[in-house]
Amino acid sequence: MEPTSEMRQAMTMQLNERLNECARNLNDGKLLALLSGGDVVALELKYHWSCLTDLYHRERAHIKAEKQEKIQSSQEKEAFHLVFSELLTYVIEAKKTNSDGPSVFRLAELVNLYRERLKQFGTDLPDVNATRLKERLLAEIPGLVAYKKGRDILLAFEKDVGPVLSEASSDADAIILAKAAQILRRHMVNHKSKFEGNLYESSVHDSFPPALLQFVCMIEHGADIKSQLKFGATTNDLAMAQLLLYNCFAKCKEGAATQRHSRDRETPFPVYIGMSIYAKTRKRHLVEMLHDHGLSIPYNRVLDISAQLGDAVVNRYIEEGLVCPPKLRKGLFCTSAMDNIDHNPSSTTATSSFHGTSISIFQHTSSENQGEVREPILIKNSSVKKVPELPDSYTNVHPAFFTKKKPSPPKGNVTYASLPTLLLTNEYEWLQKVSLTQDVDDEVNITWSAHHAEKKRGLAFDVSITSLFPLLRDEAHSIATVRHTMNKVRDAIAHLNPGQVPVITADQPIYSIAKQVQWHWPDLYGEDKFVVMFGGLHIEMAAFRSLGTLLQSSGWTGALVEAVVASSGTADSFLSASSVTRTRHMHQVTACCLYMLRKEA
Repeated sequence: MEPTSEMRQAMTMQLNERLNECARNLNDGKLLALLSGGDVVALELKYHWSCLTDLYHRERAHIKAEKQEKIQSSQEKEAFHLVFSELLTYVIEAKKTNSDGPSVFRLAELVNLYRERLKQFGTDLPDVNATRLKERLLAEIPGLVAYKKGRDILLAFEKDVGPVLSEASSDADAIILAKAAQILRRHMVNHKSKFEGNLYESSVHDSFPPALLQFVCMIEHGADIKSQLKFGATTNDLAMAQLLLYNCFAKCKEGAATQRHSRDRETPFPVYIGMSIYAKTRKRHLVEMLHDHGLSIPYNRVLDISAQLGDAVVNRYIEEGLVCPPKLRKGLFCTSAMDNIDHNPSSTTATSSFHGTSISIFQHTSSENQGEVREPILIKNSSVKKVPELPDSYTNVHPAFFTKKKPSPPKGNVTYASLPTLLLTNEYEWLQKVSLTQDVDDEVNITWSAHHAEKKRGLAFDVSITSLFPLLRDEAHSIATVRHTMNKVRDAIAHLNPGQVPVITADQPIYSIAKQVQWHWPDLYGEDKFVVMFGGLHIEMAAFRSLGTLLQSSGWTGALVEAVVASSGTADSFLSASSVTRTRHMHQVTACCLYMLRKEA
């Protein structure tokens, strides 16, 4: 990693201990050799802050990888036992349901079921020895006998074993149930799951012991191996397993009205429920009601996590030296949008309102390039109770003003590209389809939108990544705010996708100011350094208004009124595109009519 900060002097013994710990964890020979000569203060060592941060990140990633490897190895061992128990259940249940007739199993089929179920557990290339599996089945199931028929080995029950199995199972149900509860409870109490700041899929699967999920799947879908192969672990199963672990108490206080949940068993699902409900409703009583029913974390915990996540995100901003949401990835083409955001309270007792500026960045993924995921946000300081302030470089908008009243736009050669032939062909296909349609019902897609949606049905597409920056308190319709926003967008895109020219979309008033900013300061914001354009909606509005100008006094509105398609006032509103949806529809109707008249002529 290239150092990006000034050299600092090592001056504390805490740094010496931390460096030695990192060197031992990473088994870094060079660093161990350097530190073996004495402590960092005595050696008068110097370091770059960025290099030290990178060392801490490498150590954390190394420790996490080691933990994951241990968990994976233990999970694979448990998987073999769980799958074997499912296979036993399948064989025994098959005999119970067919107690009158013979129950015969081909060993090859049982081995195949066993192997496929292990693959479903994520075991890499499970090696199943058929002979050992047969011996284990014969040892566990009384009355099961192996026969050889040609190249196949058949497993069958003796005639009188059915009633024995039935009687044994009915007598031992209570004992088996108690033993299962003890086994599961031991796994649940020993399993640790702390919320660290993210809700990725990997964190969900690591939040509970595999035995618990397997038990839930057995209850939901059946205990035999074929049912498990068919259904697997659904989203409902994952949620139930997380809620069971979250509501598991190692010790219960006598006489307490409510039990306090352990943060060592705080699974992602109740955290997600509590945070989502609070974000959408801001209702404390609703969060507490869900918590009382064991479905959510308590309200105070929601506030704690919000503050801790805010603290972690702001610290990331300070480390990187700019405001860039951690959700965004590196190496993807980015576009951005800026707009005013207003909140006028409808309450008669409200004393304040909000008129600020919003910045959004959109990243466009593809099947070939999904971008580089940045390091996730992790909660480091669990004692934070308040979200710190954003960096001053982001919140402080420096004043700016124009020195010229009418700046001249730069001169350049503009070339206009013609419409692709495919687009025109699709439009004529739609017109032809409308002209040939006689009877209209729900199954006939003759609208313009339905026609084009049908053309794209089944085509693969990639979902863009969207992220909203922290809101600015300054109003958007000012030179200083627009210039400040352009600076922040440029810094973020340079960090995410170096070398890309920033693309900013805006509505008409902000677009006008942004273009003047480009013309006043061409060295910083010139048209070769920023692409400023309308958003999709405003491009369409401008196009319809241009058409309205051309159709002014052409008799178009009069024809609409005579055809009883629209009233006089509504028809006039189409010229100014007051309603984009209605104006678009009326132009589509007009195009269809003209096409049909041309065909008749």
